[in-house]
Amino acid sequence: MNRSIVHDTPNPLIVHARTIPACTEHLDYFFGLYRGLLSGYFRQTLGWDDTFRRAAFRLSYPIDRCIAIVVESDDPCGVLVTQPHGDKAIEIALLLIDPAFQCKGIGMQVLQQVCDVASDSRLDVRLQTFRLNERASRFYRRHGFEIVDEDENYLFFCKRYIKTSA
Repeated sequence: MNRSIVHDTPNPLIVHARTIPACTEHLDYFFGLYRGLLSGYFRQTLGWDDTFRRAAFRLSYPIDRCIAIVVESDDPCGVLVTQPHGDKAIEIALLLIDPAFQCKGIGMQVLQQVCDVASDSRLDVRLQTFRLNERASRFYRRHGFEIVDEDENYLFFCKRYIKTSA
């Protein structure tokens, strides 16, 4: 998954993003993004205790599974974590973009990269987001994801691999 993200049509409003392997120096930044972007949703649903969430973050998103999203330098502006979801799907376990870099096409580029890799492998892409996170829900729907399940706190999305005739 470590490759540049390229588009056919240049758009001056879209910032070119690429992914690189994350390193331990990125972990505090990633947790800061997680806290800044998601703690409000946690507080309204499951609760937020910083010590507990930091430990849970390290267990759920070990640094060797984190992919740093970067622009220009190798300083991260976001984080991506993917994992297998059975043998028929890739799960986006975490996709966070720093607010200073949002609305610049970076999330779209990274999401498309994951979808391209999944499609090449004939896999669906799955993810979940807080029900309260309407902005994320709109983003994923706009990019072809459908809600396939829900519970009290989460919406579960899937973008199905479409088989093409050869």
